[in-house]
Amino acid sequence: MLIFFTHLGHVNSSDLDDCQDVVNRWCSFIGQTHNVLCDFGKLNSNVRYRLFRSYHSSNYGYELSLLDKSCVYDFCVGWREGLRRIWNLPYNSHGDIVCGLSGDILIYDKICRSMQFAAACLQHGSSLIKFLVQYGILFAPGDSVFGRNVNICAAQYKFKVCNLVANSVNVNEVVGCYCYNLVGEDRN
Repeated sequence: MLIFFTHLGHVNSSDLDDCQDVVNRWCSFIGQTHNVLCDFGKLNSNVRYRLFRSYHSSNYGYELSLLDKSCVYDFCVGWREGLRRIWNLPYNSHGDIVCGLSGDILIYDKICRSMQFAAACLQHGSSLIKFLVQYGILFAPGDSVFGRNVNICAAQYKFKVCNLVANSVNVNEVVGCYCYNLVGEDRN
């Protein structure tokens, strides 16, 4: 029997699956998008987009969400659908067009920037925290949220896990370069 409980705004479950938390954030996100559209629907799309970004810029807690779960993908799809509504685009507009209009990186890439948290833990003053994160990343990547997410991001953004552990990878820079190169390939 699964037991769900809320702690610090996150939905936790007895089986340690975070999908319910992501779905809860997705529902909250949809409600916030509707509020922006209802309250500010008559404003110009650029203004609505700025409001949308300020309402939806917090991605707290994704450091501990498994990035390879389908619910995270569904959240990213919902984000693009929200952008379509903000920009008054047809529902069948391609996701790259939607992100191109916003001039911002994809929400998935923003979520992956949360690897900065893992990098910060690896440089933490507490040897216990450093040890636990290093162990999760290097020796138990299948059982550790940190380990799985770092490996997913390393494959996506083409950096070596050992370089992250050695603090020779700047997560913001790697994600930014990846997104810039992706946009550059689309222009050619």
